[in-house]
Amino acid sequence: MTSLPLYLNANLRCIETGHAADALMQRAGVAAAEWAAPLAGEKNRPILVLAGPGNNGGDGLVCARHLKAAGIAVAICPIDGVADFGHCDLIVDALFGIGLARDLAGAARTLVETANASGKPIVALDTPSGLDAYTGTVKGCAIRAEHTLTFLADKP
Repeated sequence: MTSLPLYLNANLRCIETGHAADALMQRAGVAAAEWAAPLAGEKNRPILVLAGPGNNGGDGLVCARHLKAAGIAVAICPIDGVADFGHCDLIVDALFGIGLARDLAGAARTLVETANASGKPIVALDTPSGLDAYTGTVKGCAIRAEHTLTFLADKP
């Protein structure tokens, strides 16, 4: 068994800025779509992608594009949108990544709490939204993901 290095959030941000953000987002979105597609149940019920305003949201949008290209129904909900949790088989959490520095509040908190209460399986991209990837501290509330697909490097 080999050990993999763990990186602090500041180190990961440096690594990200050293690479083309678009290329990283494309790779993350494709990987997320490949991971999420087999987890989807009935093909006529969409995968719901919760998309935030930053790079994590961009990963989610790329994921949604690739899922749609694969013939899977996709619904996208931004933070201030209204999500139809009853008509999806899977939720992809692409709201916030490692850059979240504040407690979730307002519409973001409501969306996270509603997703958690939906009973639907959730795949988090990079880190569950609301969870500090370095300390494990919950920032007000956090997505309770069944799966987390981490990118670039493992987080503590």
